[in-house]
Formats: sequence, structure tokens, C-alpha cells
Amino acid sequence: MDVNEESDDCPSLTRDSETLREYCASLTMLLLNQQGSLEEQENIAGMLFEMVTLLAEDLKTPRFVRSGTGLTMMGKETASFVH
Repeated sequence: MDVNEESDDCPSLTRDSETLREYCASLTMLLLNQQGSLEEQENIAGMLFEMVTLLAEDLKTPRFVRSGTGLTMMGKETASFVH
């Protein structure tokens, strides 16, 4: 994904997508075990929803900026191999 100019509006919680995926898997297992109270299960389901939403938004986040020399990774120098 790419954009024409870089933006500073990133989410305040930035995590590695693999770490978020592991968190989601753990929360899912907690829900499947049904060992917590109904209120705890609702809270866990809410956290799981928010994390899955963050992962989905991360997939849609632009990774490159169009520059005069081609595409540049956001926050990195222009690389000649990126076109």
C-alpha cells in the first residue's frame, strides 16, 4: 500500500502484528475455557474485538510514500531497489 504524502496520525498503540495475534489467540482460549464470570468474559470479548480491529487496521495502513525517486518506505531513506 502507498500514499502520496506521509501522515503522522498513527494509532497510539503500536504493536508488532505477531504479538497482537498471539494476544488474540490467548484471549480466544480464555473465552473458550469459560472459566471466568460472565462480566469477565464480556470484558475479554471486548478486548479481543479491539485487538482484531487493530490488526485489521494495520493491514490497511500504508507502508510506502510516493516520492520523486519512486516509492519510499515510511520513516526510511529512499532505496533504489524499491520501485
